Order: sequence, then structure tokens, then C-alpha cells
Amino acid sequence: MSGFQSHSMSHSQFLKIASNVIGKCVIHAERTNAKAIFSSIAAGNTESLVTVRMEDDSELRFELKLDHSEFRGKLNYRAFKANVSILLAIVGEHLQADKEVSVRTDGLSGNFVFALPALSEEQGELNALLLGANLAQPGVACLKLAFFDSSQFLTEKNTERQVKGD
Repeated sequence: MSGFQSHSMSHSQFLKIASNVIGKCVIHAERTNAKAIFSSIAAGNTESLVTVRMEDDSELRFELKLDHSEFRGKLNYRAFKANVSILLAIVGEHLQADKEVSVRTDGLSGNFVFALPALSEEQGELNALLLGANLAQPGVACLKLAFFDSSQFLTEKNTERQVKGD
């Protein structure tokens, strides 16, 4: 019988680990494997990505889900990878600048989302991708990439920077 160890880490630490896992398993993975993950999560499945050994030798399994119900345009592998790349770049810049991470949570189910929207344009349509997670199941971090209505994140500053790529 395996036991579960409770870990306490900051949102910034968790965001760094989560973005590294997604980068390794989705962006920098062999194309065939990355496309298989995309196809599975686009179909509504949860994919197991990797198990990370923590400092105390306990293990944390990372899973990935995708909610693309709010995506505008045609979501294919190319568009998915481009949106995730933008998200990871924004997360990296945020962490590099050592800024506090704003997190929204529902408080009850263990779901939370990092308030770092990645805005992108796909076929003339504006999309907003955010990273969230659910930590309710012991030993599992279920990461969730979710598209939201982009209008709630639009400001003149972030529209110019993220959509135009400046």
C-alpha cells in the first residue's frame, strides 16, 4: 500500500513545474507523441504525462486535460501548439520577472486557474488560453488547458503585445 505525502509549495513553484511538464511533453516532445496527446485531450480524454519524484521520494503524477469549448476558429494540432507556446512564453516571462501569481479558485473542488491569459489570433478570431489545475486526488496534479471568452481579458496593452507578438 502506497502512502501519499502532502506537499506545500507556492503557486509560483507549482506553475514553474507545471509549465516545464507541459513544455517537455507537448511542445518539445516527438511530434508523433505530441499529436497523439493533442488528439486524445481534444476528444475529451485525460492524458497521463509524466510522474515526478519529489524531494522526499514521493511521486506526483501529472495529467493533462483540454477544454476547447470556447475556442474560436479551427483547433488543429498546429493551432494548439502555437497557443500553448504563447502561454508558456507568458508564464516564463512572468516567473522570470518574479511577479506574484494571481490565482482564481472555486474553493471547494480543488480547481484553480492561473490568471495569465495567452491571447492569440486564429483565422481572424481572438482566443484566450489559460492554465489551471485540480489537486483534489492524492498523488495527482491534473493540469487543465482551457480556452475562455477572450473579451474578458482584452486591454489595449495586452492585445498589442500578445496578438501581434511584440
